[in-house]
Amino acid sequence: MDQIAKESGYSSASLYNYFSNRTAVVLALVDRSVERLLVVVETPLPASLTPEQRLESILLRFLQVSIDHQWLVSTLMNQVLAEESAGEVGARYVAVHGRLMSALRDEVARLPWVPADHVPRLTFHFTGMIRTESFAWQRVGVPVDLTALTSLLMTYWLAGARAVTEKG
Repeated sequence: MDQIAKESGYSSASLYNYFSNRTAVVLALVDRSVERLLVVVETPLPASLTPEQRLESILLRFLQVSIDHQWLVSTLMNQVLAEESAGEVGARYVAVHGRLMSALRDEVARLPWVPADHVPRLTFHFTGMIRTESFAWQRVGVPVDLTALTSLLMTYWLAGARAVTEKG
């Protein structure tokens, strides 16, 4: 609660003026972070982008949200999931996970060289890369060139995706 209060600019005591308990605070934070993630995949991208550029743009935006809100992710992962609110947090996450996966699946399906039967697996790999890299680079005080990182990750993912689709 102290970290949440510090980041929000309120005292721990004043947070309880707005929320009935710690679980309510955590759920409000989860809702807000989920909204930010949905904006990443649901904000229209320029039609002029290639499918690869669209995925790279989404990846960059995901990483930016993760880095910009690393204190929130750290708080949720380190404290919340071991507490009584974990069930409710998980339920809220599952509720929007389908929307995130659907939007990303649509973007992966735009790649003209990806057969339809490979789209679910490649989408799963893409989201796994996002999750892994979002957490790997969340070190407070360590600057990260997200554009360079995104370019490197996309090169890696595209090479792997092409290899998988060529093998059938």
